[in-house]
Amino acid sequence: MDRSTLPEINYDEVYLFDISSKVSFWDLPKEVVYELFRDGRTASRFLELKIPDLFRDFEYVDGSGYDWLKELVKKVEGKCYTKGGCNFAPSKMVGSSRKVKPDEVQKHIEENDLDYILMDIREFPVIRMRFVKGSELIKDHPNCKIGKSKKMSKKYGRYSDNKPRQEYLSWLVDIFREAKRVLEDDGHLFVNMGYSNIDPWVGMEVGLALREDWILQNHINWVKSIHVNGKTSGHFKPINSKRFVCPTWEHLFHFTKDGNVEIDRLSIGVKYEYYEANIRGNNTAETKPNLRDKGNCWFVPDETINSKELRGKHPATFPVKLVEDCLKMTGRDLGVVLDPFMGTGTTAVAAQIMGWDYIGYDIDQDYVDFATSRLNRGLTSILT
Repeated sequence: MDRSTLPEINYDEVYLFDISSKVSFWDLPKEVVYELFRDGRTASRFLELKIPDLFRDFEYVDGSGYDWLKELVKKVEGKCYTKGGCNFAPSKMVGSSRKVKPDEVQKHIEENDLDYILMDIREFPVIRMRFVKGSELIKDHPNCKIGKSKKMSKKYGRYSDNKPRQEYLSWLVDIFREAKRVLEDDGHLFVNMGYSNIDPWVGMEVGLALREDWILQNHINWVKSIHVNGKTSGHFKPINSKRFVCPTWEHLFHFTKDGNVEIDRLSIGVKYEYYEANIRGNNTAETKPNLRDKGNCWFVPDETINSKELRGKHPATFPVKLVEDCLKMTGRDLGVVLDPFMGTGTTAVAAQIMGWDYIGYDIDQDYVDFATSRLNRGLTSILT
């Protein structure tokens, strides 16, 4: 196996593995085998041996209180998430006659600078994994137990994306209803929703939920990677699955109040492939520029920034150019952008570059601080 092709870990990502085609035992029915592996005692041994085959730079060591070494330095412990939840205390503390001692767990984490792989096996043979820093895990769960109702979700700094679906949709409807109240009649609302193989309807459900208050004027596909004429451009996060292809695009919904707001398509236009063929009839090079509408599939590669210090600890970032194209398409030279989910401040950076005013907020102070730092760096470069 060429281990260089294996993915590197990202502490903000939920990794999905579907191993339904690889699991069998004697002549037992698959569902029986699956149920056996939904027991952490069965699955943990199997998974601890397989982790080095799934991620780069991992070596199984079976150490005291940890299972792997990352890059032969970092200690990593694996814990299974079953229908009863996840107890991440050391095994010697887990059991009906044993007592979990949070102070000792915290000491164990600090002394070993320990990280965890949480492995959700509740829907085996589909396995979800998330890497978590031990210091964050004990801070979020001081009793060393993650409740059985918790969803394995993306980690947004100090909060998790784990609202029940209907509550999540209602929450978004309320937020964007307030946005509509303060938006000018000829204003625009752009909503980016990612695509997930394990939850493929969520983006469309958000779009449907908002149609009570908004008109969907354009549905744009943000394409992050594409293969055309023998060449691959852009990149994406790979998944290991026998059922799913890797997602290489996301939803970008363009809403307006009445569906009749003019846009400037050529502000983000592209050149004709055969421009001379379009200079015919009354058209001339002076009257018909070499520029056309690029349609509703926008190829905007993700920015290749691996350092969290530079890109921020956020699991759902997007490139500055994507926001710039949205602002240009409005046909306005200047304006005010409101972002109710500021995150690491990408929208603010795009507004700053284009000279727009910006209003943004986030419930995580770390994101606010990071966004402010990005904007200050940008201001410094402009002034100097």
